Amino acid sequence: MNNITKRRQEREAIVSVLYMIDLTHCNLKEAYLAVDISDYIIEMVEGVMNHLNEIDEIITNNLTNWSIKRLNFVDRAIIRLAVYEMLYVDLDKSIIINEAVELSKKYSETDDLNSKAFNNKLLDKIHKQLKMR
Repeated sequence: MNNITKRRQEREAIVSVLYMIDLTHCNLKEAYLAVDISDYIIEMVEGVMNHLNEIDEIITNNLTNWSIKRLNFVDRAIIRLAVYEMLYVDLDKSIIINEAVELSKKYSETDDLNSKAFNNKLLDKIHKQLKMR
């Protein structure tokens, strides 16, 4: 398995853990039981959780006529991970957004393609706002 495939699988696991925590309010230890964990997954999940207020504030400030609680649990997990990566991971922002859109296509998309488009637009807006910081 190449590094890109491995990293994508790890992102899927991170989203699963974040989703589970948000949906069931379980603790990290319980959520980790649902996935094959790696040091990277733990680092990323704990990073998101440690910066959750900041991440959610950024998301909220970039939503128009929408609230973060109206986002479905999967999209919220995907967007939270992407915002964390934009803030704290040294990776090209276009790659981060593309990976988030791919996760949206796989796990959240309906036939109308609204989820992918919504997430892409929101993350692009967040990226532009973060560049101005």
